[in-house]
Amino acid sequence: MLDILSGQIENAFKKLEGKKAVDEENIVAAVKKLRKVLVNAGVPYKVAKQVTNEIKIKAIEKKILKSTMPLQLLEKVTHAAIVQLLGGEVASTHLVSHPAVILLLGLPGSGKTTFAGKLAKLIQSTDDKHVLLVNGDTTSNQLQDVAARAEVAFYAVPDDRKPVQMVKNALTYAKENSYDVVVIDTTSCLPTNEAMMTELNDLKKVVQPHETLLVVDATIRQNAVKDVVLFDKWIDVDGVALTKLEYDAYGGAMLSMHAVTSKVIKYASTGESMTAINVFSPTEMAHRLLGLNRVIRLVTSDPPMIDYKLMGVNRVNPFDYDDFLTCLQQPNAKDELPKLMNASSDKTENDAPKDKDENVLRAMVAIICAMTIEERRKPWLLKDSQRRKRIAQGSGTSLQQVTRLIKRFEQKRRALKKERRLRKKGNTDINPFE
Repeated sequence: MLDILSGQIENAFKKLEGKKAVDEENIVAAVKKLRKVLVNAGVPYKVAKQVTNEIKIKAIEKKILKSTMPLQLLEKVTHAAIVQLLGGEVASTHLVSHPAVILLLGLPGSGKTTFAGKLAKLIQSTDDKHVLLVNGDTTSNQLQDVAARAEVAFYAVPDDRKPVQMVKNALTYAKENSYDVVVIDTTSCLPTNEAMMTELNDLKKVVQPHETLLVVDATIRQNAVKDVVLFDKWIDVDGVALTKLEYDAYGGAMLSMHAVTSKVIKYASTGESMTAINVFSPTEMAHRLLGLNRVIRLVTSDPPMIDYKLMGVNRVNPFDYDDFLTCLQQPNAKDELPKLMNASSDKTENDAPKDKDENVLRAMVAIICAMTIEERRKPWLLKDSQRRKRIAQGSGTSLQQVTRLIKRFEQKRRALKKERRLRKKGNTDINPFE
């Protein structure tokens, strides 16, 4: 998935490897290559130019950070820019009403019906909701088979075959049987089919869904973006779901979607399995595009020890997950990992070797990147079990791994508070993570 794009981004930055100081000329050259990569992926030139110009300006401004290597600096700035290009924070789906109604639209071949089953299963399993799948497509019975595969309830309509009446009956049934969420699949159609678009618009007016999602095929690149623009002229959509992302090596539709349409990507589907779906996280996706393997390469190098000032030791603001992520991305983080991660109340003989494994570092970075900006700055929000479940899903890790990281984070935060107190007393020769 997105392997060509990720590799090309890595090649754009390759000449900065091993350099000891930030060189403006090198940064300009790297950014120029990155712009070409984005344009080749299908990002409009105007958007690519704007993004890369921002990266260049910020990278040059931040060269005074002598504790940061040039490559690491550029990656950090690029990561932030790509996150914004992809939409910024994770976009939530409104599921507060009873029942909350989600209307799915899409072109033929977009994988909309299969996505309906995946979405229903995701909501049912991670949000602990009672979900009902409804077939608003008069031309197909495929949804019933999908519902069986997803192991979610399906509303069968034995009588009226008019979409509006079918959906009305389904919503009445959902209310009577206390369903929390209703996912409605609709007839796939082209945005150029005026009759069908009018019918779908009428259906939306009757249903008054809480979320209207347009399902698009990521592999058709810029055509997917154009389809969103055309659909939105007829029917106001709240967000986009990308399917077949596992076959998309370039990521053009994904990278362009928000900038061109102002619509956020809410979900990404990456396979045939009913569990091959994720809440779309711009932060996590940007991290994938830059390559977790490169974070590991950075932390296995041999520059100075971890800069604790960056992590909050001498800061007035409390230590948060952004600081924790900075710590994990410091040049010598791998060597410090045993001291950084092993907490007395959670330390066993079996834990220590695991914490030395590069995969542990990968997972920890992925978990933090799957958090929203608000969650990273307000750690107490993660007391909410639903947030932890979403983060586990978005980072590709387990709920146990998320819980373990939160526990270690809290222990290290307490250690930093102790460090501040000791420094105030004049004892400065202390490593708070020993």
